[in-house]
Amino acid sequence: MDLAVNAPILPMLAKRVSELPEGDNWIFEPKWDGFRALVFRDGDEIFIQSRDEKPLNRYFPELLEPLSKTLPAKCVLDGEMVIVRNDLMDRALPITPSAFHWQEQAAADSMVNTPPTWSIYIAGLVFEWLLAQGGVAAIEKKNIAKAALLYDYLDTTQFYSAPARKMDRSRMNVRFHLHDESLDAAFLIGAKEAGMDQLKGHRAVGGMRASIYNAMPFEGVRTLVAYMKQFEQQYG
Repeated sequence: MDLAVNAPILPMLAKRVSELPEGDNWIFEPKWDGFRALVFRDGDEIFIQSRDEKPLNRYFPELLEPLSKTLPAKCVLDGEMVIVRNDLMDRALPITPSAFHWQEQAAADSMVNTPPTWSIYIAGLVFEWLLAQGGVAAIEKKNIAKAALLYDYLDTTQFYSAPARKMDRSRMNVRFHLHDESLDAAFLIGAKEAGMDQLKGHRAVGGMRASIYNAMPFEGVRTLVAYMKQFEQQYG
């Protein structure tokens, strides 16, 4: 992306680092040559955000115009953004790969390499599905509810155990163990007969792993918990 701006750039971030937002509730990733950001464009509206959705437009007003000229009318950009003076674009070591050579990237409209078209297409389908679910905030609530349903049961039974500390628990991959590992095979066979597959945990840690990513409906987790209760009644 050719972010051509006239030097000097004012206000220059390098001179205003102390004014950047700070605190435990911010996820801001400065890099040696740029910063990590999310950019959303919907027509004439462009929003630059930190990874945890804090607005950054007012810190980078110089980027809005070149982004409006470069980005498609509707898009989401997640990556590292770099602001560089035009007269410094070609100052690179001879060994610099083309992907990190700003002059070559600018000349190729940031497409020195072939864009991953299939990945972009699939990502578009996923984004459309997420929007149909109510957006990121809505899917987060659903994921919290799904994980809570499974963890709440695991915390009330002695037949299963969840090895991860509560503060470290994943909402996406829920690990648990049966109190008697000799029952693992029977548990997996019964789960598959009930329509649930791929519950076997990683070979390095054993046990079970329930992957309840965005696409897993709440009813799927409810079915798993019901099966776990039935299995406990049978073998507990």
